[in-house]
Amino acid sequence: MKKTIAVINQKGGVGKTTISINLSGGLAITGNKRVLLIDLDPQANTTFNFGIIPEEIQYGIHDVLMDRVRAESAIIKTKIKNLDLIPTNSHLDRAEQLLLQATYREERLKRALRDLDYDYIIIDCRPTLSTLTLNAMVVADLILVPIIMDRYSLYGFNDLLNSLQSIKSVDPHFSLDNSLRILLNAIDLREKVVPELVIKDLEEVRHLILNTQIRKSSDFKKTQYSDIPLLAMETKPTKSVEDYISLTNEIINL
Repeated sequence: MKKTIAVINQKGGVGKTTISINLSGGLAITGNKRVLLIDLDPQANTTFNFGIIPEEIQYGIHDVLMDRVRAESAIIKTKIKNLDLIPTNSHLDRAEQLLLQATYREERLKRALRDLDYDYIIIDCRPTLSTLTLNAMVVADLILVPIIMDRYSLYGFNDLLNSLQSIKSVDPHFSLDNSLRILLNAIDLREKVVPELVIKDLEEVRHLILNTQIRKSSDFKKTQYSDIPLLAMETKPTKSVEDYISLTNEIINL
């Protein structure tokens, strides 16, 4: 049974795209899972990170949401075994505007992905609580919220929780404990005070913080130039690779 994970934070710059790409790579490579990665951000950074020119794609997730094509027609094979991608481009902005007038607009993505045969679907969301993000929240089995050691990355976190609870309230099986996890990202081990303060701000949801923490590293910039996830690029273990192997295993075991 497939599991859908939406990577969401209202603040930009917290590493959503890097996490989406490398978690997808970890699940496909070390987890040997069949994975579909969806670029649901009009900036199309995930698409570009796989060496795909956004404006040259034939179909994207925007076409799927507008019922122009089935999801299967928009899927692109990546260089990584078991890892596929549904790309996007700036047309996704226009699609979102049109969705505002559509019936069942928050369930478009759920309907489109219903029959796809994958172990995991990872959705890289835009940094706003938009109609696109609501679509991701509706279809997601798990919301993964990256937070960096910066108090501003906590901005809007309560709004996210309230929106999630509101959207999922019609589901009798919904439980926040089962539906949300927090990932501490870009941890600088030399800092002590700031991480403690951030975790203190998260005291009420401390039990939702994943054990895995992603350490700050320049390794992740390499993925922007290599067109593949970090785990497929490194020939020897690094701290960054170790962190994503740990994250992969923790997600699989949830």
